[in-house]
Amino acid sequence: MLALFLALGSPLLVQAAAADTGYQLKAWTGCDNNASLTCTLSGIREDKSEITQFAKQLFTVTAQVSPADAGSITCEAMHIAYGEGTTCTVHPAAGYVVNFIRGCDSKDGLVCQLSGVTGNRNVTAELVKQQYSITAQVSSPYLGSLICETNRIGFGDSTTCTAAAEPGARFTGFGVDSVCAASATAAPETCVLENVTSDLAVFAHFEPYFSALTVPTVGEPATASASFTGGGADCRLDLSRTAFVAAPGSLPNGQTMPHGMLDFKLIGCNSTPVTVSIAWPNAVQGLTKWGKASIDATSPSYFQPSDLVVAGNTTTFTVQDGQLGDDDWATNGVIVDPVGATVPAALAQAVPVPTLGYLALALMGLIVAGLGLRGLHQR
Repeated sequence: MLALFLALGSPLLVQAAAADTGYQLKAWTGCDNNASLTCTLSGIREDKSEITQFAKQLFTVTAQVSPADAGSITCEAMHIAYGEGTTCTVHPAAGYVVNFIRGCDSKDGLVCQLSGVTGNRNVTAELVKQQYSITAQVSSPYLGSLICETNRIGFGDSTTCTAAAEPGARFTGFGVDSVCAASATAAPETCVLENVTSDLAVFAHFEPYFSALTVPTVGEPATASASFTGGGADCRLDLSRTAFVAAPGSLPNGQTMPHGMLDFKLIGCNSTPVTVSIAWPNAVQGLTKWGKASIDATSPSYFQPSDLVVAGNTTTFTVQDGQLGDDDWATNGVIVDPVGATVPAALAQAVPVPTLGYLALALMGLIVAGLGLRGLHQR
């Protein structure tokens, strides 16, 4: 406190000392007039006192996120006194994660700590879409592939995966766990993933498949096809040894092979049974194999395959590596099996009886009826 002795009516001009670092003038009391740091006492006729009040400087905290719709950021205090601090917390919107936070003195996850503040501060948080993995899987790389546009995708985004069969195979569908969206414009081989919000796996199934023209006994060649399931994931066709061929010169007793035979070779098979389904150009009555009917057979012969089912133009049977039907009778991952669809010779040679049309039958009925009435009149 400063004490001064002045004559009655004397004016006095008092100027306050500069504020310490981090402080600023808050108010004067006891002045007749004050401006900024100046306090004026005038016309003094009695003892007077003046009080100068100082306060800590206040600084502003600004906080923002980028992009603006990716979340928010809140601070415990937006105005901080000199030397003090506050905490700001980032709140990402659904599907977003923090890429970085700038303007902090220290960080812990989503929390930004400001301490010992000596000026205005700006806290900025950059958020990015959460990324998810897209895993493409196939039943066998020998049979086909599955290509996705990307193996990493942002929250809520969409992508497609496309299956492609290798020669000697066909695509049969996506796995039940594959979250493929229905799309009117998507091909069956395309899996559309929409509004992705988690890691996803897409599984494409393939199977060995062969389609070609037959070599018929008579008439023109026609398309037939064969599909194969089982035998392990790597069981596949050797296309260099798979073809529709002509029927042998010697056929099973009383049977014909109007569509010739399918001579196929599977490789990479395990010991599990393989189901073979062949769609012939026309209806058939049976199917026979040509090969060794037993492991110690010295010559080939005709015999019926295992689990044979005939339905219209389709024949289905099973064959197993190293077992009956595998021509080499060796457990070596290779199945060789020539087969032919049969039709009884009598049925194949039968000549259809001509039939009368509906109008001709009706006319004949009228004639017969007329003759019958005439006979009654004659009686």
